[in-house]
Amino acid sequence: MSDYSWLTFLAVVGFFILCLLILCLWALCFRWVVISYELTPKRLNIKLFHLIPIYRIDLEDIDEIQEEKWKVPVFLRGGFITRPFSKSYVMIKLKGRRLFREASISPKDPEKFIARVKSVMNVSDEHS
Repeated sequence: MSDYSWLTFLAVVGFFILCLLILCLWALCFRWVVISYELTPKRLNIKLFHLIPIYRIDLEDIDEIQEEKWKVPVFLRGGFITRPFSKSYVMIKLKGRRLFREASISPKDPEKFIARVKSVMNVSDEHS
């Protein structure tokens, strides 16, 4: 290969890597656009692009829901974190034996979100 071919190849690879880095940064900063939460009377739906359900939590399967402060870096915590720079997130512990016993989410206002989930859970308990 000539020097010109190598330079072209390196330019294309460099451009591809730069585009990939920009896409990753955009995804980290704007995950709230990509992932959303919908609370229904029976379940909490986690959706991709506000349309596609990617995870469901039945409200009757929730053992405990609480607000927690960040203890470990966000990339080690996992879950459906949409606001990695917030002060806290919502930890949902689930009942029974399952692959995922916890779900981490980061709604805009964790306290209000928890209160809303608990009120919906209480209403559904009264109707049962």
